[in-house]
Amino acid sequence: KIAEAKRCFQKVLEADTLNFYANNQLARLYYQLGDYGQSMEYYHTLASFESDNPSILAGLADCHVKKGTGPNTLIALSLYARALEINPENIRVASSLINTLLRMGDGKGALQICDTALFYNPDNRQSQGMALYMTKNYLKADTVYSGLLAEGDSSFINLKYAGAARYMSGHALDAVEPLEFAYEIDSTDVETVLLYGASLGKTYDRQRAYQLFDQAEECMKPKPFF
Repeated sequence: KIAEAKRCFQKVLEADTLNFYANNQLARLYYQLGDYGQSMEYYHTLASFESDNPSILAGLADCHVKKGTGPNTLIALSLYARALEINPENIRVASSLINTLLRMGDGKGALQICDTALFYNPDNRQSQGMALYMTKNYLKADTVYSGLLAEGDSSFINLKYAGAARYMSGHALDAVEPLEFAYEIDSTDVETVLLYGASLGKTYDRQRAYQLFDQAEECMKPKPFF
């Protein structure tokens, strides 16, 4: 009941323009609807009297990330960094900052944030593994992902990058099993298909590797509409 929710929150703001809950809920609502500009207006209202609130700073940063241009990414980076500085135990903000740094190709910066995040949240090792992989520390990345798998976290990301780290570190045979499981979860992920095929091609099943490369080529073709 989106329209009704908007109407109720607007009534609250008519009586109290700085009402935290109404502004925050409208900011979140417009973000979920994809109207990031409108969402930012409400976050800016909140920031005008709660400038050091990590949730507000992170919300604004999320909007800038969704807007997607270079300047917006830099602003998002600054906002996430400020939010994490205020509350270094906030794992959600740490993950967002790490992901933004990785998208910008700053693996070293991401690793530094990982070290801080792990100090407060020892279980946040997936981000550390990704940062290690992005900085080409494949053996260390394999150690992290293998540890997560051994503990029972066999998510697609852990399987994919455990296999990828093993393949990239020259252990193609060891990469086959996790990549096979990752492929079973998502056979449309081109990177997984290619890595799985390459691992098989370098070990014991070149015929299957060719089939996977053909599949990857099909996956990379644009939709007929385009």
